[in-house]
Order: sequence, then C-alpha cells, then structure tokens
Amino acid sequence: MVALFEEVSDREGAEALRGVRLLTDEREEEDAWYPHQLKGLQALICKARPWGTVKGIQMGAAQDLLFSRNSEWCCDGSFCSPNRSRG
Repeated sequence: MVALFEEVSDREGAEALRGVRLLTDEREEEDAWYPHQLKGLQALICKARPWGTVKGIQMGAAQDLLFSRNSEWCCDGSFCSPNRSRG
C-alpha cells in the first residue's frame, strides 16, 4: 500500500513515519458488507425461502464461499453433507 501525505514532502519525512499506525473510521456504504457481519444471518435459497444460518465465510480470489447449516444439512462452500450432529 502506498499513502501520500501533504505534510510529508521528502524521503526523510516518510521514513520518520515508518511503523506508525494509521487509523480510520469504518465508512458505511449502502450495499457493502464486512465478512464478520454475515455470521448469524439467515441463509435463503430460491425465491427467498429460509434455508439455515450463515456460520462463516471463506474469501476467495474469484468468489467467496459461505458456510451454512440448518437442522438437516451442513454446507461448507459449495459442498453440502448431512448434518451428523442431529443424534
């Protein structure tokens, strides 16, 4: 990552900032989300029918995979298997 600051105009000034933490506020975007915000949400399938609960997400280069679970099935990304914890 490269960041430019108006107050820093030379190499010595930039090197003086080495290791300094830059903190910013989260910027809310209308249709954006953060991965941690998906956990616990209701998972829906065709025609918005309830399916289960989002348990996690795996970020991928081309697509993201959701991990979800309902009372009968456990889906890890694109693979689903019977939920063996039903007893």
